[in-house]
Amino acid sequence: MATPGADGQEGVTVETLGGIDDDRPQSQGGYDPGVRSCFESFRKSKTYPFPKPPSHLGPWIEEQGPIAGWCQAIGLFVAAAKKAGPNLNRRSFVEGMASIKNYPGSLSPILSYGTNKFYGPTQYRVVSLHNNSAADNKCIKTYTGKAQGTCWQIVQNWKPLVTP
Repeated sequence: MATPGADGQEGVTVETLGGIDDDRPQSQGGYDPGVRSCFESFRKSKTYPFPKPPSHLGPWIEEQGPIAGWCQAIGLFVAAAKKAGPNLNRRSFVEGMASIKNYPGSLSPILSYGTNKFYGPTQYRVVSLHNNSAADNKCIKTYTGKAQGTCWQIVQNWKPLVTP
């Protein structure tokens, strides 16, 4: 189903839009290293295989879904807390967070922070929304071989995000 509010919009994204949720390698649209690591951790958890709602098609996590988001947030917290050392407080946590460089994110492939850089993404990707049809079937098929109705098509792959 298309999102009417997104129709005709132009812009870039720092999210991993344009991939597919299955075991294909990243070169074929599969998970990047951050999402793959998240999926492997999730798969090893006691909640896997989780009770699936009827609409869920399989055991994979959604590349931009809540599990991937939680993995990124928890992983960044752990990394910053370790860098903060044994005296964890607001200042040591902020200093630890500011020292994180080249973190393999899940919603964005590479995250880096600094004393004057309070956002993590370091790259951007240009995508377009594609509505599949019999005449114009460009969406990657799901792991079951089923065609998707709508998907993100990569127009321009990851490039460095230039900062002022």
